[in-house]
Amino acid sequence: MVPESFSTNIGSVNQKDLGVEWGMPLMISFQGFNESHKGILVGMDRGHYLICSVAQMRSIWIKVHKESHVVVRYLHKGVVYGFKSNMISLIEEPIPLMLLSYPEEIETVALRKHDRINCLIPATVQVDGQSYKGAILDMSLGGCSFVYTTSPESESSQVQKGVDAVLSIQIPGSQSERTVELGIVNVRREGHKITMGSQFKNLDTTTGNTIESYIQTMAALSG
Repeated sequence: MVPESFSTNIGSVNQKDLGVEWGMPLMISFQGFNESHKGILVGMDRGHYLICSVAQMRSIWIKVHKESHVVVRYLHKGVVYGFKSNMISLIEEPIPLMLLSYPEEIETVALRKHDRINCLIPATVQVDGQSYKGAILDMSLGGCSFVYTTSPESESSQVQKGVDAVLSIQIPGSQSERTVELGIVNVRREGHKITMGSQFKNLDTTTGNTIESYIQTMAALSG
């Protein structure tokens, strides 16, 4: 079922201020169904309706009907926005589109710097010419945790706190591998496993948007 609310620490936003831009990725959930569908906001008549493109329109059409209740979530500048709406119509030709009623109220959940989305994404970190293959265990808009393995007696294979590094990762949903500058803020060793916490540095717009989109998707699916 679609959740009735988002979480604690929720604020409300004036209905005229959606905090959303054309081309913004959306996660759309229909009342009575557990799955969420990816969408993109392609237009709006402020105060009246929204126009969204949604993947797999035919499968949605079979399951839902006109005036179905929906919940829409999206991430913008570190804030998760969400609102309840009604589906006005589905248009399949010539371009598959969904019309939604304009929300009366928008709720927000601020993502604090230390809020994390759990994940398991293969990645590589390079420090001082040394390459470490491992995985990202969790990620936020500000940084991530990376784990790799080495021999228990090898102290030289441990990354040190306070150094800079470069992360290479292909974030799920993206088409290519990204590189991100990191600042290592903590390192923890447990036998052959080393986990390091890091902060993102000098994110370019494309990579930042890719990370935002991934966090949005994971937040919606786990909500």
